[in-house]
Amino acid sequence: MISKLGAAVINYLQDGRSVDIPHLGTFNLTASSTGVKTLDEAKASQIKAINLRFSTKEETDLVLSRCALTRSVSLTNLNDVIKEKDPGGDIVDDPTA
Repeated sequence: MISKLGAAVINYLQDGRSVDIPHLGTFNLTASSTGVKTLDEAKASQIKAINLRFSTKEETDLVLSRCALTRSVSLTNLNDVIKEKDPGGDIVDDPTA
C-alpha cells in the first residue's frame, strides 16, 4: 500500500497536480527560477530547482481561511489516485521467507 501511495503521489505531482491526503495535508511542487521582464524571455532553462512542498491540513486550512481565490483550484483526493493506479493485485507472502 505504501509503495502504491508513493508512486501515485509522484505521478500526480509530475502531471502538475496537488495531492491532498485527507486529515493529513497536501503535497505540491514549487519551482525556483531566475526572473524575466517579459513572457517571451521565459525559458525552461531558467528553472533552478523543483521543490516538494507539504502543507499540513491545519496550515492549509489557515491559509485558505485568510484568502480569496481568484482562479480555479484543483485538489486531488488520494483515494481517487489509488483507485486509478491500482492494477488490482494483492500482497502475496514470500514462500522463501
